[in-house]
Amino acid sequence: MSIWQHQIFILPKEEVDSFFSDVENLTIQDFDNINWWQYRIIELREIEAIFSRLLPEMGSWSENLIVFGNENSNCFKVFLENKKPIELSARIDLREVNYEFIDLLISFAKNENLVFLSDLSEDNLRIIYPNKIFLEQEIKENNLYEAFIKFLNNPLSEE
Repeated sequence: MSIWQHQIFILPKEEVDSFFSDVENLTIQDFDNINWWQYRIIELREIEAIFSRLLPEMGSWSENLIVFGNENSNCFKVFLENKKPIELSARIDLREVNYEFIDLLISFAKNENLVFLSDLSEDNLRIIYPNKIFLEQEIKENNLYEAFIKFLNNPLSEE
């Protein structure tokens, strides 16, 4: 992932609530050890219909990964196991924010009752409800965003 991208993971809200109803953050270990999509099915063709309208499906290094958009810009990724989605994630390009893509992500999450997870630190992920204000705030508070803005203001600095 590039310094100009903000990555979010997308999970079923009911699964997050069932495991972590009173918390705002998850550990990386929690994220990695729970089968988030075990009881929830989203059809791949539904995802394709939604995201291919805005982002073309791109080639991938794995038959178990489908990428919509450019991995170095805005993209939506679907990891598959036995041809069923097991992980959804998105990368938002901060160089030139595509609000249509952000609106599509939020709409998709709301319609499917999903939440976003965003890097809070090396060990924690923050739960973000699908709302433009919450997502914008999360991006601005992220360390990568700060590093990116600093780079934009002084690209030749060697700090």
